[in-house]
Amino acid sequence: ENAESFLSRHYGGEAAQYVFGPALSAKYAADPHALAAKYALPELWAAEQCFGSLALAATVKGVGSKFAKLLPPPQSFQPNRRRRRDLHPNLHPKVRGVRMLEESRSVTRHSTGLPFTFKAGLSSITTAMTARIGKQNFMLGLPVVSLEYCGDGVDGSWKVGVRAPDGSAVAKQHRREKFDAVVLALPAASLASLRISSNGQATSLPRVSAVESLPLSVLLLGFKDEDAKSLPCTAGFAVPAMEGGRLSSIACQFTSKMFAFRAPAGYSTVTLLLGGDRQRDRAFKSRIELENLAMADLRQLVGVTSRPAAACMGAAEPPIA
Repeated sequence: ENAESFLSRHYGGEAAQYVFGPALSAKYAADPHALAAKYALPELWAAEQCFGSLALAATVKGVGSKFAKLLPPPQSFQPNRRRRRDLHPNLHPKVRGVRMLEESRSVTRHSTGLPFTFKAGLSSITTAMTARIGKQNFMLGLPVVSLEYCGDGVDGSWKVGVRAPDGSAVAKQHRREKFDAVVLALPAASLASLRISSNGQATSLPRVSAVESLPLSVLLLGFKDEDAKSLPCTAGFAVPAMEGGRLSSIACQFTSKMFAFRAPAGYSTVTLLLGGDRQRDRAFKSRIELENLAMADLRQLVGVTSRPAAACMGAAEPPIA
């Protein structure tokens, strides 16, 4: 079931279109009808599986939470009818449901849910990594083209092949240290293009190539405070899908309103998302074109009329490995 249908069943069509839909679009750059509720809304989906009703789940959670601390530690959560009957069979049904909901959260929640930022920007990550592993072992701007595992699964190492800036292939072997895993953070399309092998035998990933990466442009605008007085003291806004023909942005975050140190004294910053599944072609426009589209939205929605003092744009195409 898609997220739009799931939310409409529980909260009504208007809430799904004007409240939850824009929030999901801002998070995933896709419209709710294209998202699976099981993965886009894991906690709500798990609550329905446990109780059959989100209202009942909220009620039971409030009434039974004081008993939850008396229960044994959570186990892995795999919702199905048999497990709902057999999990904690000696507990009261309401308390049993609370435990199942807590178990689902232990699996599906990967963050605190609170917004955060790096004071020095994303360069804080590379600075910390180079300090830990050494600058000579840290390379940027070199696309990974191959991964090769050598070993028996117990005592082995990885060989990583990269392409140098001039286009030539460079093989880097980790000789002194042995790793039991390689962690990749890259779009599915880039993963599908990698040459992956184990002890000389190629491994294919046919299903990964079918996963689509949506084009998205991130535009950061900086305004002088006197030109941004109309910016409200809030986190930002998300645009409903039915407004896509009138507005160009998917969502907007008033960055300096949330994190004051993200803008120099006397300036305010605004971050806008454009493109995504809704208007893919706009993600590939030039910075000037995107700036004009973004300014039209800001002028219409929050009354900002002055041109930004500074602007920068993130890449529209999915990044390489």
